[in-house]
Amino acid sequence: GGQWLLRVGSEDVPYNDSFQFFITTKMANPHYLPEICIKVTVINFTVTLVGLEDQLVCDVVANERPDLSKLRADLVVQIAADKADMDRLEQLILKLLSEAGADLLADDKLIVTLEQSKTTGDGCKERMISAESSMKDIDDVTERFRPVATRASIIYFVIADLADIDPMYQYSLQFFAGLFKQRVAASEQSTDVAKRNAILIRDITEFCFVNICRGLFEDHKLLFSFLMTAQILRHQMHATFLHKQMISFQEWAFFLRGIEAGQGVVDADCAKPPPAWIPPTTWAKINVLEKITESEGNSSFKGFADDIATNPEWQSFHDDDFMYSKLLPGEWSKLTPFQTLLAMKVMRENVLQLLVRNFVLAELGELYTVSPPFDLAGCFQDSLKTTPLIFVLSAGADPTDALLKLARDRDFEDRLHFISLGQGQGEKAAKLIKLGRESGDWVCLQNCHLAASWMPTLELIQEMQDPDATDDY
Repeated sequence: GGQWLLRVGSEDVPYNDSFQFFITTKMANPHYLPEICIKVTVINFTVTLVGLEDQLVCDVVANERPDLSKLRADLVVQIAADKADMDRLEQLILKLLSEAGADLLADDKLIVTLEQSKTTGDGCKERMISAESSMKDIDDVTERFRPVATRASIIYFVIADLADIDPMYQYSLQFFAGLFKQRVAASEQSTDVAKRNAILIRDITEFCFVNICRGLFEDHKLLFSFLMTAQILRHQMHATFLHKQMISFQEWAFFLRGIEAGQGVVDADCAKPPPAWIPPTTWAKINVLEKITESEGNSSFKGFADDIATNPEWQSFHDDDFMYSKLLPGEWSKLTPFQTLLAMKVMRENVLQLLVRNFVLAELGELYTVSPPFDLAGCFQDSLKTTPLIFVLSAGADPTDALLKLARDRDFEDRLHFISLGQGQGEKAAKLIKLGRESGDWVCLQNCHLAASWMPTLELIQEMQDPDATDDY
């Protein structure tokens, strides 16, 4: 018979109707041209905040109540099987009815099948009702641990956004999920759910902060602290958990975009002219800040512009080079730390960075304002045999001594192998890695920048690793 052919370039290639072509990408948010999109079916597997919450809360329940986790899995299978049986019975009945003659009562096979179907269907319905009732009880218990999953989900998306600051900051969901499970299992136990939630929320936040800071440049650590603090406070439940006031949508929008956040929302014009000591652009920002917060029912900045125009303390405050270390004049000193940042943003934006540390200190605590010291032992403790440690070195830095000390402390000094990469060293390094996986030895690849062309091969070696390799590796 005839054969389908597909023209590829200048050649005819045999084509089978069963052929399917799947393309994947590691890009988090790829953009394709319209002519590409109309030729393919694009499936977006990017995780969402709520979707990640659902995954993480199941991980918490699996650790806290493994009995419920197993019961839930069994019930899901049972409900799916019963629904499939019900559907099969319905299809069978419809088939028999369509094939039956004019006298349905004379069709013994149809009557027997209908009776059996009714008995089976009643049993399925009873099991489904019981299973769905049990699932509701399990869901009620699961929801009690949701605050932990919500906090972790917030932190993950802050971490994921770090790639916009520097492309080197790439943290996979698999890596984060490993950190999350590790901390949930290792944290202090408590039979009281509220207390246990508080412990988990605190531990997971601290653990993720310390772990991620190990891979950040010094200039970006405070920014990470600020973003994490702000995103936590933008969530009502977690702001309440910290006994803090939530950062509203308009407050956050104004912090990011300034006067542009008010376009289409409020009018930047003010009936009163600005005082002589305030530039017109600053006066416009002051008015937009007051109006944009009032637009969502927030009265925190009500009368802000009038007070600045009439209170002489504001001019002294504005002209003070050390204003960042002082309280705002009058009643405005009672603003929340983030609202204080907004006031400073419109008055003297150049001191904003100095106040960010104060904001983090007031809302999350001193731990998040100090760069965690380098701790190789801690890095090793948190790593897995499937997750290598990568050292990004500044000029003159060398972690060799620290690595040798760690090996000595763990009686691995004779099992630590160094190889300096360069021309022709790739094959030797691959053999050494294979040996290490089999024997449990440690392997340190030095000068990786001299073997950039071999890095894709190293990536493939890492992706093709054996999960059953010895734990010592």
